[in-house]
Amino acid sequence: MDYDVRTLRSAAAESPDLVYTPFSEAEISVPPSPRFVFGECTQELMARYYRENYTAPVGLYTASNVGVFGEALLIHGNTMLACDELEMTVGDLAAYRARYQAARGLLRPRMEAGQCVLLLGRGFGIYGHWLVDFLPKLFLLHQAGHDLMRLRYLVPRNAPKFGIDLLELLGITAEKRIAYHPDFELLCADQLLVPTMARSSSRTSSLFRQAVEFVTALIWRRNARPLVAGDTQRIFISRGRAGRPARNLLNRQQIERTAGAAGFRIVHPEQMSLLDQFAMFDNARQIVGEYGSALHAAIFARPGATVCALRGTGSEIAGFLQSGIGAALDLPTGYVFGPTIAGDRRDSFSVSEAALQSCIDLIFSGTPLA
Repeated sequence: MDYDVRTLRSAAAESPDLVYTPFSEAEISVPPSPRFVFGECTQELMARYYRENYTAPVGLYTASNVGVFGEALLIHGNTMLACDELEMTVGDLAAYRARYQAARGLLRPRMEAGQCVLLLGRGFGIYGHWLVDFLPKLFLLHQAGHDLMRLRYLVPRNAPKFGIDLLELLGITAEKRIAYHPDFELLCADQLLVPTMARSSSRTSSLFRQAVEFVTALIWRRNARPLVAGDTQRIFISRGRAGRPARNLLNRQQIERTAGAAGFRIVHPEQMSLLDQFAMFDNARQIVGEYGSALHAAIFARPGATVCALRGTGSEIAGFLQSGIGAALDLPTGYVFGPTIAGDRRDSFSVSEAALQSCIDLIFSGTPLA
């Protein structure tokens, strides 16, 4: 069987099986400039930054007679549904179509009673997506009047441990989770709740701050706040032990030595419990680190904390989401850029020690940025 492709929004406008509840409209605006920039900053790099001027609408889809395959492929009858607000573009559907067709002979239909939530999506193996894409969706469910603890949540069987731990911290325990096999089950529910993301690429929606505040408050309401070491007001977030080869900082040792000499505590978040990480960010007032998921945990920092991200100039897989987070949460955010190694598929880069030192001297040694 061949499948048509439509957008979820257009299908909702015509089918009684799909109801869309909007919370915010699309926005086009010039993104706020970085609060500071050091190192190698090219015109091409900043043009890429300012081109990200679109924020998609935010809302909640309520669906019946819709199947879920893989991480977030929605199938309504003979139609596969694309939705940019779920990071499921028309282009993405080509790969999903092939994956779905390959599984057809082994695919098991599965029906779940009641209301179920499609909380996750593409990239669910990456920590940062949970923090900025998935967990804020809980706020949209709350806004729509749903009791989060009375819903059940679809979770692929290969979801990472940190993701399960995050759900547990939020009270989404095993009995509230529906574990399914993303490659061999087509899962349908009596009523499927599909909240959109609250950000588009590097831009965050007008609801992002409320969503983050809702989720972080829920975590601290349900869990005791750990004691925090006194030397975590100035922290450097290292990816040196994360085990991820992408965006490798080639001169990490020298950069960490420069930061350490300036009084920044070098931390490896993946070696800490989630609550210890969150409490550390909440305590920090000055945060420097390699661009990536661990630095996105700055959503737990208090307004006014200054954030500096280190990233390569030529990276196609590192955007400027840290700026979007900073703009939404009142975290003055800037960058120290360094050249990405040409032709390196892992986007390895290096950062000038002198550029980092200038940033520390001028941004982190004087009056806090307002």
